[in-house]
Amino acid sequence: MRAAYVSSALEDIPVDFFADPDGCWEYDELAQVAGFDQAWGQLSIGALTEPYSGFPDGAAVVMFTSAELCTIALVDCVVREDELSQRRSTGRGHDGSPGAQRQATGGAAHVLASERTDVAA
Repeated sequence: MRAAYVSSALEDIPVDFFADPDGCWEYDELAQVAGFDQAWGQLSIGALTEPYSGFPDGAAVVMFTSAELCTIALVDCVVREDELSQRRSTGRGHDGSPGAQRQATGGAAHVLASERTDVAA
């Protein structure tokens, strides 16, 4: 999955928090890929209603809010679906080794416009 933090105001992001993101994903997985710890605040997950900031329509919008901050990450869940299809067809992991898998590592860094390409197992 590909993820990036955005510094835009929520009002500027074309998001529908009643819609589910496209692709293969699970709630905990999106939180982990976005680098958010659910124990420290509230997560809200929605979907982009149109392409935005290099992410396609249907990409996940993961918003973390606490008493101190509000941070928004975009996550492209379709990338994982495409990667899984490719691995199934070749029988290889994403790094070329047979059956290799990487788990996403949720970092605590809140660097804006950073990009992650972790793949959750």
